[in-house]
Amino acid sequence: MANDRKFNKFLQYDESKIKPTLDHINKGLDKYTERHCR
Repeated sequence: MANDRKFNKFLQYDESKIKPTLDHINKGLDKYTERHCR
């Protein structure tokens, strides 16, 4: 059960910290594919 609690904390941390980073990466990927896949 202690592990579950740790994991939930990790997930909450994930959302706030990683979502903006993912959006940033996705934007970068869009630009990259636009440049290289036309």
